[in-house]
Amino acid sequence: MTKRRAGCLWVVLGLAVSIVGGAGCHAPSQFSSPRITGRVLDEETRQPLKNVQVRRVSDTTPAMAPPKGGEMLKQAPAVFTDPEGGFVLKSVRDLAFIQRVQWYSVSVSFAHRGYEQLLITYPLSSATNTPSGEPIVSAGDVLLKSLAK
Repeated sequence: MTKRRAGCLWVVLGLAVSIVGGAGCHAPSQFSSPRITGRVLDEETRQPLKNVQVRRVSDTTPAMAPPKGGEMLKQAPAVFTDPEGGFVLKSVRDLAFIQRVQWYSVSVSFAHRGYEQLLITYPLSSATNTPSGEPIVSAGDVLLKSLAK
């Protein structure tokens, strides 16, 4: 490559960066869903529940319907509560070069054998941000109701 051609390439690259930056470009990796923390307890005894499946679910998926087709590829893996009933769903980041990504609410499913499945939606207003900008939702104590015997 000649020096002139290399110089032109740098000029074009610089102009492209200026145009994108001037168009209100945000950081390419943005939070699209918060970190969610909490503890799952038995509703009656208030004892912690171990191995409860906790999953972030899409707002477009009906509450208790299993995902189908491509929805399964988008679904984040579940986490399971520890012996004290605690759980942490990691925050989700997406790439967005031109527009800003914003989350408005997040639905979380709680499932455990012998208990009714529970779906809770947390709005943006229930979140706080860390100094690095990561959104966090504290779910507090989530109570699961035992199935009637």
